[in-house]
Amino acid sequence: MSKLIDNFNLAFKNLKREKLRSLLTMLAIIIGITSVVALISLGQGLQNFMKEEYSSLSANAIIITPRGSMLGIIDTKNKLTDKDVEIIKHIDGIDFVSPGMYKFGRHEFNKQLKYLQIIGVDSSNIETLFLKVFGLNIEEGRIIKKDDKHTIIIGNLLAEEDSTFGKKLKVGDTIKVENKDFKVVGILSQVGNPSDDMQTYISINDFREIFNIKDDSYQYIFATINDNADLNKVTEKIKEELRKAHNLEKGDEDFTVQNYQEIMETFLSIFSVIALFLTSIAGISLIVGGIGISNTMFTSILEKTREIGVMKAVGATNQDIAIIFLIESVLLSASGGIIGTIIGYATSMFISFIAAKYFAFTMLKIIISPSIILFTFLFSILLGLLSGYFPAKRASQMIVSEALRYE
Repeated sequence: MSKLIDNFNLAFKNLKREKLRSLLTMLAIIIGITSVVALISLGQGLQNFMKEEYSSLSANAIIITPRGSMLGIIDTKNKLTDKDVEIIKHIDGIDFVSPGMYKFGRHEFNKQLKYLQIIGVDSSNIETLFLKVFGLNIEEGRIIKKDDKHTIIIGNLLAEEDSTFGKKLKVGDTIKVENKDFKVVGILSQVGNPSDDMQTYISINDFREIFNIKDDSYQYIFATINDNADLNKVTEKIKEELRKAHNLEKGDEDFTVQNYQEIMETFLSIFSVIALFLTSIAGISLIVGGIGISNTMFTSILEKTREIGVMKAVGATNQDIAIIFLIESVLLSASGGIIGTIIGYATSMFISFIAAKYFAFTMLKIIISPSIILFTFLFSILLGLLSGYFPAKRASQMIVSEALRYE
């Protein structure tokens, strides 16, 4: 044990003698670990937020959309109609159905013009829709009533003092939407995602009026099932009934039906692929760092050739020499890993702070994970061992007489 401590002290002194070289060698490891830790922690923060958000929604919610419809653009061929709404309402196990529409539109207030997403909702059951499906609460004011005309509910960010309009929108204020005056009757509680917190909600009738939509088409239909119904069976039944109504075969659907579990699984799988890709790119710097450590070790061996010869001449074994250089390599890599982990978490927390403070993006909730810290530390040690193996082997196999004659 004392010999190992002596070898450790000697390796540490060797690195201290070449502080600048050691720091430059660690740099690639630090950058790589920083990138990996920051990406993973930010990704985990986003995933945790999404899981929390979806857990607050109804676990038995289903969304039906026209195939190919996205970003507020209704596909000219594939549509959902009042007939589809009625079909879904009469399916066994269905508890609640609410159709709607969405599109980006002009909003004018305080002499400012902004394009924000407008959600057209069924005002006959908006309270249930907000609570059961969207997981939203009215923070101030009221919901849109069935007989209301030209009333609007706004996202939380639009009611802030430094809102996108440069002035706080309040309940009772009038805002122009697509050149029509709308009275603000409600303000939603904060979601945490700026795109959601800057949405506005109006009735479907008002939506069709301002966008001059003459038919009974919808861009989505939300549904929830009874507590004792089977989510997957009801989802399949909706698909079956809509195929019959649209005269379509299985596989030729002009609509999509997904429950929130499927949506969450899809999101997580896509996010995992993106995170893996980005982490792989960051991992390239770790490979470069490992090569850098090997190069530094080989250089160090050349510079210490006579020193190695002297050590062997006074009794140091091949194993002693190998261990000294392996310890040097591991110290470089592990130190870079520790520093990189600290900087990585600091970076992710800084990004989270900036996103929340200046962009109202509160979805990135960073959690320091012991498993990530342990993984990066062990990975750094392994990288150090692999990078230092061949240099240590070369140093240990030096012939004493040749090493002593080396100039």
